[in-house]
Amino acid sequence: MDNKAISIKDIAAMSGVSIATVSRILNNKGGYSKKTEEKIKQICEENGFIINQAAKSLKEQKSNIVGMIVPNINNLFYANMTFEVESILEEKGISLLICNTGNDSEKEKSYFKTLISKNVDGIICISGLSKIDNTVIPRNIPTVLLDRYPVNTLDLPVVMNDEIETATRMTNSLIDMGCKHILYLTGYSNKYEKNERLTGYEIALEQNHIPVDKRYELRRQGKQPSHIEYEVLVYDFLKLGLAVDGVLAGSERSALGALEAFRRMGISVPDDIKLISYDNTLCSILTTPTLSSVERNYKTSARTVCDLLLDIINGDKHMEGQKIIVPTYLIERKSTK
Repeated sequence: MDNKAISIKDIAAMSGVSIATVSRILNNKGGYSKKTEEKIKQICEENGFIINQAAKSLKEQKSNIVGMIVPNINNLFYANMTFEVESILEEKGISLLICNTGNDSEKEKSYFKTLISKNVDGIICISGLSKIDNTVIPRNIPTVLLDRYPVNTLDLPVVMNDEIETATRMTNSLIDMGCKHILYLTGYSNKYEKNERLTGYEIALEQNHIPVDKRYELRRQGKQPSHIEYEVLVYDFLKLGLAVDGVLAGSERSALGALEAFRRMGISVPDDIKLISYDNTLCSILTTPTLSSVERNYKTSARTVCDLLLDIINGDKHMEGQKIIVPTYLIERKSTK
């Protein structure tokens, strides 16, 4: 039978059951036997029948599609997070439409409008913006922020780590190891102005009566790949001759750049300098030395953000404005031992 012409009515006629039964099976509504379900699905497969999702969406006023805005899909942490979100939603019969902004704030704004125009049921956003308001999200659509928390006037909920507390704790860990001259390698985001990790780093220094020296806070410009920029930044810093015995790297790529700079200068990690990084992805165990790293629990974050968004989509207004904190912990490896 012509694939374009086949309909639920045709499937019902071929199977000898009612149109209502076919509809219930295709929409997983229950009220039928396993044998009937297998028979219907076999007939559909043999005849190339595919549910018209557009028509289904129009009828049910749901697309069963969620959009996810990500700043950099090449970042292994964000790639892992996105994969986990996709897997969780797939289990629930929901497709994920991924939008990679490349840390471009204008692209992020455009993606919000694109996703809304495509009638997605909701949006998960790892934002690179400093502010989200009704000029960014022009109409009410279930939206949950993930990992970053820009200023927003829409009472959007967020799932994230406590970045200030984590950075304070990690800096204190280096201090407890005997480090007194700690270099901080900050991350890069085009418009996201909050830098909670830097705040946490400075709080720890002040708690331990170590002067905050802005020369020890290195930030890349986003003009080259991050590991290359940080190799140059750290190498140039080392040539100043300033004392350094610890590094808190805001990303694994910045840690990779730092390790290469140390190698070029003949500096040993951890004998001369101890280093803690973030994200605890595969990179952390493939470097020499292996990296002590902050485990940020991306699987927990992914599960939490999906549950939260689906609750809001299904009408639970109590979740709006929620701030859910996912705990972190340090995994020690050879870069600090």
